[in-house]
Amino acid sequence: MRIPHYLVRSPSGAYRFRRRIPAVVARLFEKQAIKKPLLTRDVNLVYDLALALWRQIGALLNALRRLPRSSVPDEVTFYCQW
Repeated sequence: MRIPHYLVRSPSGAYRFRRRIPAVVARLFEKQAIKKPLLTRDVNLVYDLALALWRQIGALLNALRRLPRSSVPDEVTFYCQW
């Protein structure tokens, strides 16, 4: 089974989620990618968790792209500093 590019398997067998951040909103995150350990080796569960994360992060990034640069609330800046 092929593993999607946004899933990284560690030597221990557990998976991590990784999504690159577009340059337009990368200044808020102060990093180039969002990484989140999924803490499981079950491939079916990993796919479900990764899909949910992909959608949530996508919605956040789309909302941030639509905001004028000067009106980004402090709560969003804090939230983006995972």
